[in-house]
Amino acid sequence: MKMAQVELLDDANISILAVRLEGNKVYYIDFKELRKLMTHDYVVFTPLIGEHWKFFVWESHIEIQGNRNKYFTEPELGS
Repeated sequence: MKMAQVELLDDANISILAVRLEGNKVYYIDFKELRKLMTHDYVVFTPLIGEHWKFFVWESHIEIQGNRNKYFTEPELGS
């Protein structure tokens, strides 16, 4: 399985993801910590996208489809 974006973030010394949602909420995520939850067991496949992880971003945490563990985070207000 080759996922170029994940490989780039895996290889970085520091990798921060920024996710912006409606209401100007911005989540700054330590990818190295989130990555611990992104195992091959939770990869999903769709014909259009191929292999990928499906994320659910909630007010206080992020879930990866199939994984019961959560990555806890708090949004900041963007500009």
